Amino acid sequence: MLHRESPPPHSSITHESALRMGFGGPAVTRGQLKHLLGMGELTHVGVRVIPFGTDSSNCVYVAATPTGTVRLCESDEPETILTTRPAALSSLIRILKTSADPR
Repeated sequence: MLHRESPPPHSSITHESALRMGFGGPAVTRGQLKHLLGMGELTHVGVRVIPFGTDSSNCVYVAATPTGTVRLCESDEPETILTTRPAALSSLIRILKTSADPR
């Protein structure tokens, strides 16, 4: 449905704990993260991640632009928008996943 000619807008919300569970091992986790990044590159799909913390209303919103860049913003600072490329975001995620304590 999300890949048809006139797809509907879609938004997903995932908690950071789900991304860190490692269910199925590193290869499965890597595949799942690549899938989320790929879906986030679609201009009609938004991916939100709610981070660990005391305020569950805060989340990171990830959206692709028609030019191929990725925009990120946190719900507690919506006026601050970071723009990056998918490869750079993938590198950041890889670094965070391999660090001892990414927080």
